[in-house]
Amino acid sequence: PVLFLCCLLFKLMMAMMWLLRSGKVRRVVGVAASQPEAQAWNHILLCHQSCAAATLCSSRKFSSQTTPSEQNKSSSTLPTMGASFYDQRFRRYGNKPLYKFTIMDLVNFEKKHKDDREQLLLHSAAFLREALPVRLAKRILDIYALPYICGTNPNIQAILNTYIDMFNKLTTYPPVITIEDQNKFVDMLQENLDLARPLLPRLARASNELAQHMDRKKLREFVTVTIKSRIGRRVLAEQHIALHHQYMDPNNCKEGEIGAITMNLDAIHIARGVFEQVKQICRSSYGIAPDLEVVTITDVKLPYLKSHLEYMFLELFKNAARATIENYIAQGSQGDLPPVKLEAFPIRNRTTFCISDNGGGIPAEIEDNVMEYSFTTVGNSKSDVPYDENVLGQALSSNPMAGEGFGLPMTRTYAQYFGGDLSFENIHHHGVQFFLRLKHLDREYLKNVEDQEFST
Repeated sequence: PVLFLCCLLFKLMMAMMWLLRSGKVRRVVGVAASQPEAQAWNHILLCHQSCAAATLCSSRKFSSQTTPSEQNKSSSTLPTMGASFYDQRFRRYGNKPLYKFTIMDLVNFEKKHKDDREQLLLHSAAFLREALPVRLAKRILDIYALPYICGTNPNIQAILNTYIDMFNKLTTYPPVITIEDQNKFVDMLQENLDLARPLLPRLARASNELAQHMDRKKLREFVTVTIKSRIGRRVLAEQHIALHHQYMDPNNCKEGEIGAITMNLDAIHIARGVFEQVKQICRSSYGIAPDLEVVTITDVKLPYLKSHLEYMFLELFKNAARATIENYIAQGSQGDLPPVKLEAFPIRNRTTFCISDNGGGIPAEIEDNVMEYSFTTVGNSKSDVPYDENVLGQALSSNPMAGEGFGLPMTRTYAQYFGGDLSFENIHHHGVQFFLRLKHLDREYLKNVEDQEFST
């Protein structure tokens, strides 16, 4: 009887530990709202662990006559410890310093290993295997620090569970030693990118739902940090994947490309291509579309990530075109639509793009809110979601002219990530001028790099 009671108590304690660690209890009681609550839950967990350990000792004392095969069978049926708030790995990784990088860092890393492409990929994989879990752990801890009711939001929970899955894949992945290991590592990175793709729409909806439960400033900080972290993770992963493909198929590598970075990206050509996509969206939604008038005469080439520039142009052109069309219709105007204008002002290490429209301007009462996440001048629509910056074709989905208030603030976040910014000048009853400032590699630096490559 004593042995039976000890075994029963042990199993109960282990079941409780499993529930706590796997997050089953967390889903019922909600995420800890503050650090004191988190410490209290950790204290409870430690108590259960101590009790379970003591029970295990008693159990072994009374089961000395149990055969080894029976002991192995019993231990193999114990529940697996899952990842949850109580997993100290998150804090261990989250307390590590965050490596911040620039476009120059990515270029210099490739130049350093240009004579040994295999070592380039192996070193890059080793770095990502350490750096990506740190970034994920910090975001997991941010979610756990949200107020109770925000942490139980279904969209936040979906984001959290995806982060934990990605974290587990990275931290349990074996060391990348050979190029064959690296090839498999690339597949895992791509799986994580695909896994995270639906999270941006979820974050947009979550921010709308959390707005009534959180201070606006704290919500803005949470969303901004989450998006910046997403940008950083995707840039690092996509840079490695692009380097991998360029190594595997060098004949398919375009001149001037270093991974995902295009050293002489033709910004005006990109702008024209994106605006053609916007015109298709306009015709699908309104039946009419404005033209793009490029005021800049000279070519504007800059070292930048093509996907980022496409995304920022898409959001700004979409916003300008919609304002132009809706103001044109509201005024009952006749004749041709006024064009959307684009000007570019390049200097050595910065380029400023000015996008202006004749959309009637932003009403004074909402002017201060247009850069806030979750603010939109369009009615709420559950089907409208922000686009993925790497899939321009998604812009042609149904009802794409309206979003969830993420377009402009996300564009600013993308610009700020590498030291740029986004601002605007509002002219009431006329239109708006948006100034997209991008910081990039010094053009003199690029000239020196090109000269060195030509001389060798």
